[in-house]
Amino acid sequence: MIRLSRKSEYALLALAYLHANGRERAASARDIAGHYRLPSALLAKVLQALKQSGVLSSVKGVSGGYRVERDLGTLSLYEVLGIFEEDTALVDCLAHASPTPCVQLDCCAIRDPIAALNEAIQDQLRGLTMAALFDTPPANARVAVGRLTRTVRAPAPLEA
Repeated sequence: MIRLSRKSEYALLALAYLHANGRERAASARDIAGHYRLPSALLAKVLQALKQSGVLSSVKGVSGGYRVERDLGTLSLYEVLGIFEEDTALVDCLAHASPTPCVQLDCCAIRDPIAALNEAIQDQLRGLTMAALFDTPPANARVAVGRLTRTVRAPAPLEA
């Protein structure tokens, strides 16, 4: 349904690696690429973009590399995705850079409900910090949406 670009995926992997290593320790692009078996050239571009946006800093020298500059407890997933994703809209008519106006705009029955859903998803992305994302239990453990962020509560269970 919603897909992240490869650059966003690599950025999240790199941030997870750096988060696990500790804020003061630098890691090279080669270390991160080797750990996750990522192409070094693309990862290097992703790390540069994170550096240019102030998320990472770089350290020169033999034991140099990248380290987290921003507090991951205040850096939202929305901010990180905004570095790499052109738009997070679910449909073209909600995109900021929509190339052409929608021909169904005058009679559309789904624009408002989709806009509300789109806003709810973006609220979740804004409310989820990178630290909370990385400190979430493994994928095989079920986590309620309300545990990840406090902006939107999970709906009550349906009665049978």
